[in-house]
Amino acid sequence: MSGAPNDDREPPSSSRKGRRSALRVRRLPVTFSSDIRRVITRFFDPGGAARIRNVAERVNALSDTQVAEMIAFFRRELKTTRWMHALSPLDPDAAFSSRTDHQDEGAYTTWPAYSLEVLLQTGHSELALEWIGVDGGPGLVDVTRQGPFGQAYTHGDEGSPTVAGMPAKAPMEFPHIEKPVLLPGGKYAQVVIEALAGVQPRLGGEVEVEARDLGIELRLANLWLRGEGWRVGLPAGQPSGGVARPDGA
Repeated sequence: MSGAPNDDREPPSSSRKGRRSALRVRRLPVTFSSDIRRVITRFFDPGGAARIRNVAERVNALSDTQVAEMIAFFRRELKTTRWMHALSPLDPDAAFSSRTDHQDEGAYTTWPAYSLEVLLQTGHSELALEWIGVDGGPGLVDVTRQGPFGQAYTHGDEGSPTVAGMPAKAPMEFPHIEKPVLLPGGKYAQVVIEALAGVQPRLGGEVEVEARDLGIELRLANLWLRGEGWRVGLPAGQPSGGVARPDGA
């Protein structure tokens, strides 16, 4: 945001009855720029430490059978070729609203990212990589051709609005009311760095790379950690941790 001082502008007033008076806007000589030394976080507290602990314990208590059933449900009713449904089209509640982010018409921008994370955590890396589109096939990577991640995308399969064959960003207009750019899209970077590459920058400790066996060679470059750039190499077909080194080391 920038502008010259004392640049007061007043929009033309309207003669229509019921309209509010004109809003006066004063521009200030202020400019916002990025600073990699600063991080702004917005902590989400779902109800206190006790509730967080309870949710974590319930997830950890899921049996292998329950996990397998949930993965099967995801593949059968939620996952699409390039995106997903937030709600199964077979769920009666799917007719309740036309909102793209939480109904069957599409999904909120981070639902596929969290789904990818779970697939990787439960040993379904081959399915996760295919869904991303690492072999050049259709996949989640296609939505990035529309620029920064938006609040939601259509599911992209048959009968769904698309842009050049890829899931379309949900519109800002009613009844969708979806933002064209949304910061939580950064979740995909976290999934690639931590869940896919296994990078774990321990607080006060070394930068570790957990064991991964993805069947592909993975390299990360220009990863900014602790004030310096890092590169990460993960060999193909080797079920062991990769190597993280500062650039120049």
